[in-house]
Amino acid sequence: MKTSQKVIIPVIMLFGLIGNIFAADRVSLWGVAVNGETIIVGEMSKGPFISRDNGATWFASNYGLPKDSYGGIYVYSFVFLGNAIYAAVGEKGVFVSTNDGESWAPENTGLPRGIYVSAIMSKDDKLFVGCSKGKGVYVLEKNSDGWKECNKGLDEKEVVKLAHNGKSIFAGSLSKGLYVSNDNGQSWAPTPKKLKEKGINQLAFCGSTVFARSPMSELYYSNDNGVSWIEVEIKSQDEEKMGAIGANESYVFLGTDDKGVYISKDKGATFTQSANSPKNKPIRAIAVNGSNVYLATNTGLVFSPDNGNTWQEKSTTLNFSVPHIKENKMGKLPYDTLVAMGKKSIENVKHIGKPSFMMALMVLNAAIEKDKNRPEAYIALGNGLIGDNRLDKATEMFRTCLQVSPNNPEGHYGLVHVNYKKLMDYLAVGDSMPKAILQEGYDNAIAFIKVAPPSMASEAANALRISSLFKLALDQKQLFIKYMRNNLVEPKEANIKILEEILTPVISAGNTHVAGGIMNTLVDYNYKRKEYVKAKEYGYKVLELGKADPATCYNIATVLLNQDNNASEALKFCDKGIEKEKEEDSEALKKLRLKIVTKGNRTAFLAKILASKNSDLADEGVKVLINMAPSDQAYLDLLRWYQFSCTNPETNPYSHVLSKYGKEAMDESAISENFRGKYLKAFSDRSETHIAKLWNNNKKDLFSLLPKVIYNKSFKEDVDNLIALREKAEYDGYLTKLKEKSPELNSETVSIAADIATWSNASSLAFWYRRTVEKNDAAVLGILKEIKANYEK
Repeated sequence: MKTSQKVIIPVIMLFGLIGNIFAADRVSLWGVAVNGETIIVGEMSKGPFISRDNGATWFASNYGLPKDSYGGIYVYSFVFLGNAIYAAVGEKGVFVSTNDGESWAPENTGLPRGIYVSAIMSKDDKLFVGCSKGKGVYVLEKNSDGWKECNKGLDEKEVVKLAHNGKSIFAGSLSKGLYVSNDNGQSWAPTPKKLKEKGINQLAFCGSTVFARSPMSELYYSNDNGVSWIEVEIKSQDEEKMGAIGANESYVFLGTDDKGVYISKDKGATFTQSANSPKNKPIRAIAVNGSNVYLATNTGLVFSPDNGNTWQEKSTTLNFSVPHIKENKMGKLPYDTLVAMGKKSIENVKHIGKPSFMMALMVLNAAIEKDKNRPEAYIALGNGLIGDNRLDKATEMFRTCLQVSPNNPEGHYGLVHVNYKKLMDYLAVGDSMPKAILQEGYDNAIAFIKVAPPSMASEAANALRISSLFKLALDQKQLFIKYMRNNLVEPKEANIKILEEILTPVISAGNTHVAGGIMNTLVDYNYKRKEYVKAKEYGYKVLELGKADPATCYNIATVLLNQDNNASEALKFCDKGIEKEKEEDSEALKKLRLKIVTKGNRTAFLAKILASKNSDLADEGVKVLINMAPSDQAYLDLLRWYQFSCTNPETNPYSHVLSKYGKEAMDESAISENFRGKYLKAFSDRSETHIAKLWNNNKKDLFSLLPKVIYNKSFKEDVDNLIALREKAEYDGYLTKLKEKSPELNSETVSIAADIATWSNASSLAFWYRRTVEKNDAAVLGILKEIKANYEK
């Protein structure tokens, strides 16, 4: 089953099949399901209506749903499943909506002819339906091609109700009671004789207690997963007219035909009539979501927000006079709405599968018919067709897009993508790709790179790589075939020799991207074989070429550090690898860089600094702090070591570490009390003159130690925010108010600052307050501006 695996709110409520038929002009609800603020109801003959604001407003949701042989749209039950809504549509089978009920598509592959789907339920990664007309139960599994029968052990295949409690599935039949499956529907067994000859058309779970109701209004419950059953006595003159049942973890709700709702607060032992519940309204379905209870009645939807203590109408604004939506509805929707619907359906293809793709085709083609001179629908449809592996049709869409919008970057990239897919397909079967397609792929890659906006930087990098492959295939076909067939598999010695052979001619042809790919492969191969000299040879070459990937940088940095004891060169490779900004690859590089800077022993290095009164050594400690930035927790730990060692009430009474939160921070970083008060003399003087001196003596080293990529990730936002607040026209007023409300800096200062200047400015305002108290704010502002200017170069 191509769908997401987790039901957001597991509310699947079905209606009872036994009931009166009401006049066609009355609002008669047959089913209801709830997902957060979204409510969907099934109206007799008119199909679903949906509300996305907890019943405040409603719209008809029947586009794509067929009428049955009686001319109406009958939806018996719903289930929310991730991004989709599934509906049981009687003789028409199962339908799915992947766009919040805007439209529906069939999901019936594998279901037999003549089926009548009455019940639908999800469990784990499976969707189950219960069918009458002798068809039993079918299951749709993740990534399967269609529904599969699962009726082993089912003597009665008129299944009208399904429910589960996590470990077991219960199936209610029309005449032979209740069946239970403890193996996800692979096999079924009847429950004990007490229910054997009865029909069961209602099920609900209150915690671990299962409730079952028969069409004759008999109500039973079981506390042992269906092994034994106890019949419930309801003190009502109309007990033979009991309707739907529903439950949450603590309450059971029993609907009737004309006596409203009975509620049990003791899991079925006793029931009490809800005084305010709707009377003279047959209750066909109940959905329960926490303390919210929804009743589907023959005159509309009734709602209780408090477990049935109070009730209110929920369908007073529900326009049930809306006619069945005709096929031309799509033409009435705005172009942008259609494109948005199509894109959403395409996004959901990976969860829902074919039905979602069919919806995308429908709405995007409607958008194209509405306006053939706009590119958005062609792009969305082309991307969807690529996902469906309909590459020729996708090519047609992107070409048409570029006819109406010649410089459209997404149109160009679409052709890059589709032609690369074709290239891989040809390669997989050993065929040569036609030169015209190669040329188109190359030309569009180059065209895309020229028009790619900054927001498509990653696509531009990918297009550059792909263009190099197309170029190699055009100019040096045999080299291309050798490269691709030896680069797409795990390198072995024979493959490596081929890559070494083709490297020089590839470089000679100026194809730096392909050459870079070859050399990165050669570095990795030789590093794993401990051929370090060769690995370094290729490593330096690919670094010079500007194509070294993070893995290569890490491998060579490790060799330079451990084999050659050359820390400065190792740092060069670390920084180049981090610049690639591939988080999953660069994290190891950041840790390696930290090891190099601290000479491998952070604790010993820090202890040496703490024990010294040497100003230069203290400066080195600051540099270590900066180099800790790539590893956030390590940076935080080391910063706290400094705070605790450099702080006491006399020298720095406003420090956070002296507040009530200091002990918590100290414990988090495993810092001993022994470190407190070991104040570094180099930092005891917080005057503007001394701070400026420290900065001027060390800024060159600090800038060289801190690559721009690390600055941008760890410091830039704070620096920008501090400067921006300091230069705001409102700054003086903010600071005056903060000093009035917080005469002394303390742990509450930041919260007070937030009240004055909003949370986005709170920490910055508190920072400047401290600087004014220390009388070094002017020097600090100058340093911050110098830092910003340096990294903006």
